[in-house]
Amino acid sequence: MSKRIFDMTLLAAVILAFLAACAGAAEPTPGVLELERTHWVLDTLNGSPPVAGTEITLQFEDGTAAGLAGCNSYGGSYEATDGRLSIPEIIRTEMACLEPEGVMEQENAYLMALQGAAAYRLVDDRLQIENAAGEATLVFHMAE
Repeated sequence: MSKRIFDMTLLAAVILAFLAACAGAAEPTPGVLELERTHWVLDTLNGSPPVAGTEITLQFEDGTAAGLAGCNSYGGSYEATDGRLSIPEIIRTEMACLEPEGVMEQENAYLMALQGAAAYRLVDDRLQIENAAGEATLVFHMAE
């Protein structure tokens, strides 16, 4: 075997060993799930689907939770650690939507549930947000 082939083989082996070690280190600690740079669409709010004709979204980016609440845009800082979630303050635009019927009531309930978040779970492509009582108040699917 020529020295060049030996050197290339050795380099490839070192790179594969390094990548295998990094892959093992990248495994998340149980209970620590990363929300940063994820985008979601609401499936249920307090067990009910969103009002027909509305879409509620949530994205986590650069320490901010933001999206569309059905009528208004909203945002606020968030902290997520070991399955706990906190979104202490949410601000939103101040449009008033008259249609579809119930959209503003839904928006208020959604933002209250989001601000009341205490925990989260990621299962498959679903995000479940729970209140302090452990009730799943918000369930999302991953946006495409």
